Parts: sequence; structure tokens; C-alpha cells
Amino acid sequence: MRIKSSSVATDIEKLYNQYKDHSIDLIEEFIQSGELNRNKVRKIQTIALFYNRFRNGGVERVMSLLMPFYIEMGYKVVLVTEENATSDDYEMPEGVTRYTICDTQSIANGGCDYGQRAQQLVDIIEHENIDILINHQSSSPIMFWDMLTAKAKGIYCILVKHELFTQENTYFQSYTEQYSKMFLLFDKIVVLSETEKMFWKVYGIEAEYIYNPINECNRVIPMQERKNIVWVGRFDMKQKRYIDVVPIMKEVIEEYPDIKLIMYGKGSSVDKKIISEEINQNGLEDNIILAGYETSVEKIYKNARIHLVTSAFESFPMNIFESRVSGIPLVLYEMPYLELLKDGKGYIGVEYKDYSAAAKGIIKILSDKELEEKMSEDAIESINGFTKTDLMNRWKTLFTSLETNSCKGKEAKVDCDMARIFDVFIKHYNISREKHNALVETYDEQTLEKLLSFVKNQKDINGRGVVIYPFGKYGVHIAKYLEKNN
Repeated sequence: MRIKSSSVATDIEKLYNQYKDHSIDLIEEFIQSGELNRNKVRKIQTIALFYNRFRNGGVERVMSLLMPFYIEMGYKVVLVTEENATSDDYEMPEGVTRYTICDTQSIANGGCDYGQRAQQLVDIIEHENIDILINHQSSSPIMFWDMLTAKAKGIYCILVKHELFTQENTYFQSYTEQYSKMFLLFDKIVVLSETEKMFWKVYGIEAEYIYNPINECNRVIPMQERKNIVWVGRFDMKQKRYIDVVPIMKEVIEEYPDIKLIMYGKGSSVDKKIISEEINQNGLEDNIILAGYETSVEKIYKNARIHLVTSAFESFPMNIFESRVSGIPLVLYEMPYLELLKDGKGYIGVEYKDYSAAAKGIIKILSDKELEEKMSEDAIESINGFTKTDLMNRWKTLFTSLETNSCKGKEAKVDCDMARIFDVFIKHYNISREKHNALVETYDEQTLEKLLSFVKNQKDINGRGVVIYPFGKYGVHIAKYLEKNN
């Protein structure tokens, strides 16, 4: 299975076509052969960062802040994206060269084959003398193939995992098994909490916790300038739960009718329509303002009195990091695994989707000036340990460990027995869940057909068709199934 560097793109393309639907088989072969753990030790001088775009998101913001860090540490930096530059991209430091490669969607749709993308990566690696590829898109369906291309060229490959480990079950269902194997083939994976690090270590994976950088332009906001509540994020229903601001604010304005919540962010046209209609239907158009997408952190927080976060889960949220630097009290759903909140200071945490508790938390801060000032001081104090010097040292230590080959493979062997236990557990768990989902789906289909058949068999004495009255024994069930199935 050895890949010759002279024909990397061609060889990767052959492997891709052979294994693209069963990549876990290829992963198993590489694990057994140890092929991808035989990198030639090399000095790291040029770093390439990859993500699909450079705008509208926390990952992109993190990359924009990491670039000047790496440059200050003495490295040359290259940015690789799937999307061309846009007007709302984050600012890119001087001296950083940006490349665009064939995008994942085009490969999936047959617009281009993976061989083209592999060749583009090879050309960038050779032209810029890349020593390490840092991939920030751990959810990419072709992440494995990009890593394979980089490894075949003899360079290091690191994966920065911005997602929480439980997201695999939320979004990707049974992918944890495949990820646990795939991550073994990276030189390192970087995660955003000690909890996450511990999880992947159980699988024998060389994970390192390195927190996100902070924007040094942030400043503490004087109390007299604060007046609004802010919500910052992508309009994403599953994770960010943007719709939850409506019931929360509805209760807040009963006590403070003039208070405003400014929402910074954007999403699809559907998401924007959903939140706009919900605001209008509840008569909150004067209290909840959609401010759109904003790249200036200072503009977002300069008048903020309270920061409301309605996310169901996060890993190392930049909006929380930045608001705490600015000394803004926080109200959010409890996420005790977040490194930013482990000291319990400067925020009020409530149970997930407990709108009333969140509203009471906001009201409590608004009505108690001393509490607000104390929470502001605590917020600033809580992030004192996240320093630029410490962050640079963490990255330097990671790079040095690769250059000296000092930890290659050692940590991966420590937990091998535990990793096997979890591997079996995950396999059997996924099998049982697939069976459960299949049974539920079959039951739903049969129940729906039964209910609809009942409706169709009803006699309409007026000859005007069947009307579904959504009450009573059958009506409630039929209404639910019709709504669920559009």
C-alpha cells in the first residue's frame, strides 16, 4: 500500500474510487500496516491552515486570530479554502497567501473528481514548501483523503476538532466508530477542552487540549455605556437555538418593557424568516433587533449589558470568550464541560430550554447593580489564565514533539486495552440504535398509513371532501403525523 510521492494525486484518486463508499476498510488497512505513522522527521517552517471558507463563523474567526500568532512565532502561513474570497471574510494578516481548491460539494455532485483536489493540494505543498497541514474541518466527509494526500507528501497532518465529541451522535449518528479509527492516523488532534481530550485518549488517540486565541483589541466596557442584551452566533436551530430568545425575552419585557436584545449573526433565508415571523407574532419587533452579520467584535459588545447564549452545546465558543474579556455578565444553558466556565464565575447557568429560568437570570442581573458589577469583574478574572504566552507555548510544544518524534506512537499504546473495550461498545451501541431506528420508522409508517386510511374511509355527507379536525382520539394523532411528514 506504499504511495509514491511522484504520483501522489493519481494514486490517491485510485484509492478514492476504490474505497470512497467504504473508507473505513482502507482506514483499517492503514492502521494495521502502520504506513501513515512513518513520517520523516522534518523541521516545521511553513504552516498551511485549511477550512472550507473564511467568513461567518467561529472556526473562521479562530483561524484569523491564529495566523498572526503563528507568524509572531516565526512561521510562514498559508491559507487553503474551498470558497473564493468574499467581502465579508475575516481580515487576513499581511504576508499570508490564500489558495482555493476543488470544493467537497463539487466532488459529491461529480463536478470534479477527488484527483483534481489531491493534485491541487500536492501543488500547494510543493510550491509553498509546506511542512504541516492543520485541518480545521473535522466534519468533512473527505477529511481522511486530504490527510492521506498530505501524509503521502511526507508532511505532518494535524486535525483541530472544533466540535464537541457528542456532536457525532447529534449530527452524524454512527460515525464515532469511524472517527475513532481515523483520528489514529493523524499526527495529533487538537481539542478544545480537557474533557474532550480525555474522551479521545480513551481510544488511544494523541489528543492535545489547546484553547482558542483571544482578540487583543477587546476592551472592558464602562458600566455607564451598557444598555442592551446581545445574542451572537450563526442562525442554526439545532445547536445555537436562536428561536429560544423569543420566549425568554417575552418574559423579560414584562419587568423591563424598554429593554432590547440585539441579535448579531445570520443564517439561511429560511432561518431568517422563522425568527422574523416569531418576533412579529409575539409583538417583540421593538425589543428584538436583527442586526445582521458583524465582523467587528468591539461594535458587537460596546453597548452590551448582558450576553445571552441559547446554544444546546459548544466546545470553546469565541462569543463567550470575547464577551468575558469585555466584562459582560452571561446567561446561558448549563455547559459544565466548557473550560471558560469551569470556575463558575461571572455567569448564570440554567437547564436546557428552561426559558423562564433564563429570563429570571436576566431580570436578576438587570435589577441588581452590585451583582452586575461583581459578575463583570468575575468574568474578566475568569479568563486571566488564557494568555497569549501560554497559548504560544502550547503550540510550540506540539510542533516540537512532532519535530523530535519524541511522543510518536507512545501515548497511542497506553490505552489500547481500554480503546478496544470502547470500540466494541460503540460498535454494538450503533448496531442496536440502527435496529431501534428501523423499528421506530416502520412503526411510524404503519401508524400513519392506518390513520390516513381511517380518514379516507370517512363519509362526508356534504360532498365537500374530508376536513381533519385536530382534536379527539384520531384527530390529534393525525395532525401530529401530518405536521411531522409535511
